[in-house]
Amino acid sequence: MRQLTQLTPAETLILKSGDKAPLGDLLKVTLLDLLLKQVLVIEEIQRQASRREPVRTNKYVSVGKNFRNYVKKPHEWVFLSIFDKNRAIKILFRNLVCVGFQQAESEKDYQHSLVTSNYLKEAFSSTFFQKIMGRFSYSNKGLALRDVVMREIQEYESSLPEQIGRNSKLALETLRVIGGNIFLLKGLEFAIAKEIDKEIFKQLKKEIVVSGGCGSGCWSGYNDYSDSFDSSGSSGSGGGDGGCSGGSGCSGDSGCSGCSGCGGCGGD
Repeated sequence: MRQLTQLTPAETLILKSGDKAPLGDLLKVTLLDLLLKQVLVIEEIQRQASRREPVRTNKYVSVGKNFRNYVKKPHEWVFLSIFDKNRAIKILFRNLVCVGFQQAESEKDYQHSLVTSNYLKEAFSSTFFQKIMGRFSYSNKGLALRDVVMREIQEYESSLPEQIGRNSKLALETLRVIGGNIFLLKGLEFAIAKEIDKEIFKQLKKEIVVSGGCGSGCWSGYNDYSDSFDSSGSSGSGGGDGGCSGGSGCSGDSGCSGCSGCGGCGGD
């Protein structure tokens, strides 16, 4: 059995990169995976604040058809807990990204939720001092598992582009087998991944400014960087106000804590 069939993309990413895996990337692939599995769904809703204002189309996230029966993993609760409290709620897309960062609390905390999962708990170990610093290392079993996963990824990166062009049925079967790990393959682009990239970039930029980590000058090189997020510039913190302000970010009752992502954050 292929290892990628057993791993969520966030688990795969932590296995590939260890404690260097950025929080933003881990959250992005987690949200992508939940959307792919139809645990969550995105819908566009048109709203008009007043007769003088133009009609705006905003993206909202709500529970999907598989939410009720889906066996949720600990690292997925950062996006799912709010819907578990109120399954009728619809959350503005960018606000759900904000909620994810706040629920993750910090890069180290979120990484810990991954390396202590049932499937990966024997792949990593920590010395006394590493535990104090929130760090960890690969065990021998983890190194072997990482090598197997890297080989599988390389195989799919080599074969899948051709499958998509020539044999759609085979490509769909591959997607069914590896699930959200398809988002980790190089050479493939997905529109929804770009949308999530935009919001994660905005969130990281605001959090670093709020935390005093650096000013806007640190981000001057990213002025045109709107639809991909390859920077490892995570502050490691999910704190602060999350950059949310004004307006209503949700349709329905709120269960959101921290970022005011529902009942606090505005539209696009």
